Amino acid sequence: MNEAHNMKPIGILMREHRIIERMLALLGKEMDAMKATGKIHIDFLTTAVDFFRMYSDKIHHGKEEDILFHRLSAKPLSIEHRRTISQLMDDHMTARSYIRALDGARDRYMHNSPGAILEIIVTIEQIQLLYAAHIESEDKHFFYPAMDYFSDEEQAQMIRDFFEYDQTFNKEKYESMVKQFETGPPVIMKKIYDV
Repeated sequence: MNEAHNMKPIGILMREHRIIERMLALLGKEMDAMKATGKIHIDFLTTAVDFFRMYSDKIHHGKEEDILFHRLSAKPLSIEHRRTISQLMDDHMTARSYIRALDGARDRYMHNSPGAILEIIVTIEQIQLLYAAHIESEDKHFFYPAMDYFSDEEQAQMIRDFFEYDQTFNKEKYESMVKQFETGPPVIMKKIYDV
């Protein structure tokens, strides 16, 4: 916990952003392959949907909404910061709708629905654009000013609460999953990419 003592709560969230960006890059590669071959690797897409539902939304957005944003709501926030939180919450809702759309298109592809591949490609592009803008807004414009509303002790407590929150989930599973997709053994790559 010594390491956590020198960290800010936003350091945990920003580290999760880096994991999400790596999955977005993998999704982008898969989208390029779809455009080139007209085929979809269902195993990968199913895993990606699970990743965004669990890691991005429940684990990451969950900490933001249930802990960070909730505690900020009790602070004397500037109008700009209140507006930003509202926009970030809207982004989370939009992300959920895009992941539902991706899952639905994946299901339609499995049932040989015409147009499903195009729907998947368009949805992946929407997901990439949304997350890129959302992460930039938090990392570069919101997170650091938000910390100014909290004392050192409040920040330390938030870190403890983040760690406790994460115990509810198998966070490491999803972080390992990304690494496996990037550098995984041939068996995993064969299953996913049919190489």
